[in-house]
Amino acid sequence: MAQTASRQVRRAVSRDIPRLLELFALARQTMRADGNLSQWAGTYPDEEAVRRDLSRKVSYVIEEEGRVIGTFAFIPGAEPTYRRIWRGRWLDRETPYATIHRIAGDPAYKRIFDTCLDWCWERMPNIRIDTHRDNHIMQSLLLKSGFSCCGIIYLSDGAERLAFQRIADVERLRKDAKLVLPARCGALAERYGFCFNRVFIKHNRSNWGSCSSKRNINLNLNLVRLPAELRDYVILHELCHLQEMNHGPRFHQMLEALCLDLMGERIPDRPLHGALCRRLRAYGLV
Repeated sequence: MAQTASRQVRRAVSRDIPRLLELFALARQTMRADGNLSQWAGTYPDEEAVRRDLSRKVSYVIEEEGRVIGTFAFIPGAEPTYRRIWRGRWLDRETPYATIHRIAGDPAYKRIFDTCLDWCWERMPNIRIDTHRDNHIMQSLLLKSGFSCCGIIYLSDGAERLAFQRIADVERLRKDAKLVLPARCGALAERYGFCFNRVFIKHNRSNWGSCSSKRNINLNLNLVRLPAELRDYVILHELCHLQEMNHGPRFHQMLEALCLDLMGERIPDRPLHGALCRRLRAYGLV
């Protein structure tokens, strides 16, 4: 699992900078000991690079029992140096993806990479990453974790890197979605007295669900990747549209009441459905 009771992932903040620089120094030592003599030359990633990631809100840390044991940059969106690839091809060139950069961990702790990847994969199950030809440790981790070596890319300074990608099996997601989502939609509709026509499983990249004027519920197959409470939130959202085909005050009041009843929790001074919506935005569609 990406997070456990003792291990958590959170966004890095300024007070983490000294520890991040320590982790990068430890990573450079590991690279040099393994014969990787040129990756992360000098003091890179230095404080300037760390602060740049912080300002872009793409820097994250892994904590265990309150101690920062790992760090990585998670960057959704197109990576400029990946526009061209030599001696190969990406597994998929059209689907939105995210990139992992500048991953480092304390060697005293195990499975840092697994924790990083699990967390990233929950949010964007189309991941690209590049590494130095001499970084045999990272290449082994990537291949063991289901990545494919797709070819060669070149950084902005002309340095060569091996490019890897891992992407979800959409047909598997579709099969799982057809088993799970219609049944859950039916159960929630029965519980709260909604009547719909049919449930359709869609694969689009613009929304998680929709409700048509014919009282059909459309659900994105990617919902099966989400935590159960976010999946239920989307389904309740669309069921509410059976009565209110807008996002006005009555719609939000109805949705909030259903979320509170189903999930049995309250967030002080703000609506539960709004908090769930904000959490949903952290997940990408594939």
